[in-house]
Amino acid sequence: MMMMMMMMMMMMMMMMMMMMMMMMMMMMMMMMMMMMMMMMMMMMMMMMMMMMMMMMMMMMMMMMMMMMMMMMMMMMMMMMMMMMMMMMMMVNRNVNLKT
Repeated sequence: MMMMMMMMMMMMMMMMMMMMMMMMMMMMMMMMMMMMMMMMMMMMMMMMMMMMMMMMMMMMMMMMMMMMMMMMMMMMMMMMMMMMMMMMMMVNRNVNLKT
């Protein structure tokens, strides 16, 4: 009887140990999964941020280019106007000289 009891106790202990181990393993796995998920989320966030930054930079560059183009156009127009004025002046002078 005593032996039987001892055996039973041992078995119970073993079972308990196994259960504990299993629980521990499960917990560890869960933790790992959580960590992985967190890492993935972080990576995604970083990627999104980078993309946003790139987009902003591109927009800025485009704006700058547009501004430059506008400035160039304005300059060209000014130059053309100046040239026209000069030509008109020359013509006027010529006409004045002729009369």
